[in-house]
Amino acid sequence: MKQALFPSAFAVLAALLPACAPFPATTPVFPRIQGSVVDAQTGKPIAAARVTAERAGYTRKAVTSTTGAFTLPPASQHHYLIYLGSPGVAPTPWHLRSASSSLTLTASAPGYQTTTQSYESRKEHPLPLNLPETIQIPLRR
Repeated sequence: MKQALFPSAFAVLAALLPACAPFPATTPVFPRIQGSVVDAQTGKPIAAARVTAERAGYTRKAVTSTTGAFTLPPASQHHYLIYLGSPGVAPTPWHLRSASSSLTLTASAPGYQTTTQSYESRKEHPLPLNLPETIQIPLRR
């Protein structure tokens, strides 16, 4: 009797094991961000300003060029998903589900006040952000 159960239990385990395998995955936290930092009064570019993007614990930093331009590389969460059953739609990572997962851009430069701008995610889905193609951050003295 024990020999008859072993093959059937092994067959069930062999059938379920591929469906429970971990799959490496990435979830975008925020895309590449381009913009410029300018003087709020004159509109002139500010060179060597520091720009930081933060969302859900992920941070990217950049320093502006002589033209005041900056580019922040995208941030992605790397994780493993374990599917139980047939592969389907992956769940949203827990820390990006909350309404507080907005993107915060902070810019600072010597002689200027630090400025912060926030961008919220779309209401229908928390991952995409409402970001303009290029962002201009004005700094005040």
